Amino acid sequence: MATYYGHRFGQEHGYRVDKQALLWAAPHLRTPDQFQRWTDVVAIVRNELRLARPLVAAMRRPWESPHRPITPQQVRRAMARLIAQVGTPAPAPLPRGKAPGRAKGATIKPATRHPVIIKGTKPARSAKKTTKKAHVPRE
Repeated sequence: MATYYGHRFGQEHGYRVDKQALLWAAPHLRTPDQFQRWTDVVAIVRNELRLARPLVAAMRRPWESPHRPITPQQVRRAMARLIAQVGTPAPAPLPRGKAPGRAKGATIKPATRHPVIIKGTKPARSAKKTTKKAHVPRE
């Protein structure tokens, strides 16, 4: 039983990195298929971070020890430099220009209007009878 603890320890920290640094649980997805695709993307990114570990210099914070092995978070912070060195096969984005707008002769229907729902008024609260004693000054 104790032999599995090391595996479990690593898995729990993996889930923590996935949720916090890679935003695994952040999107609000509607279907299980969408969640499965998002999980696959997060797993691919985690694998890329693991493979990029020997290629990047650790981006350590002042309080992080230089004697410890590089963490996935430090690799993630250093990935921008690596991607800038490697480059990208995608072309630079082009300006979009002016949008064409609606086609000539298009008729736009007005938005559907719905009647306003007015809640009923609350019944008036009955005045409570108070039995206060009259204030009599002391002599």
